[in-house]
Amino acid sequence: MSYKSKILQASLDSQLTHIDSLMLSINESKMVIEKTKKQVIILEKKLEEITLMAQPNSIEFYAKEVKKNNENNFETLIQFKPLKNEPLGLLEFQVTIPLNSDSEILSLKPSTLGVGFSWASDSFRIFDDGKKATLIYSLISIGDPIIEITLSKPTTINISCNLLESPIEIDIK
Repeated sequence: MSYKSKILQASLDSQLTHIDSLMLSINESKMVIEKTKKQVIILEKKLEEITLMAQPNSIEFYAKEVKKNNENNFETLIQFKPLKNEPLGLLEFQVTIPLNSDSEILSLKPSTLGVGFSWASDSFRIFDDGKKATLIYSLISIGDPIIEITLSKPTTINISCNLLESPIEIDIK
């Protein structure tokens, strides 16, 4: 092997060693990047959980039960479920029925079938036309809010509440 060939071979060997070193460094960097990506995903999930925990509690519609009473009125129990296992605070319900409905709201109150509650005698109101009623009360402990609505005839009701994400519409038959 000539002197020139030996120099070229030594230079090539040096460059290959350098390339091997760079490849090793690249692979180590890839592993660090993958590990960092996994850590970011874990942190994002924790952030979502913390954000959810920081939001105020809310409720969602769970069930209804309708029965006719002795006066042929429609007694309806509407049950809601809290989205978190923590106190709900003040519940402000508003129930409306269509203006063109033959039905009227006869009563609106918290149900004694659920957990204990507190309210005042002026915490509920049925408006003169019987098409709208409001109810304000608090549950004494953690549990499901249940409201009782008595209607004179079957109709569709619209329920809104400060803890509902959006109003709900329920057919009462």
